[in-house]
Amino acid sequence: MAGTHVKVDVDALQAMATKLKGSAGVIGNKKTDLAAHSFGQDQAGKDYGTEGKKVHDSLERLQTWLSNWQTAIQKTGEQMASSATLYATTDDGNVEKIKASI
Repeated sequence: MAGTHVKVDVDALQAMATKLKGSAGVIGNKKTDLAAHSFGQDQAGKDYGTEGKKVHDSLERLQTWLSNWQTAIQKTGEQMASSATLYATTDDGNVEKIKASI
């Protein structure tokens, strides 16, 4: 598509990055909350030790999953913020070059 221009809304991209990074923090808090609730063989009762261990192991896997999710969202937000800053800096630099040539 020759002649087509793409415009990036830097402010919207920064806002989205901020929201993503905030969401990563919320997920991190939930991971911490989950880690505070231990459950295992003792909590399941004497006849349900095997089931209690399964619940415990599942909660640990969930914590790992939340940690991975938090990291992915945090890194995505950081990259968006970095890109928005780069776009703004590049645009500002181009405007200055154009003004200087006039």
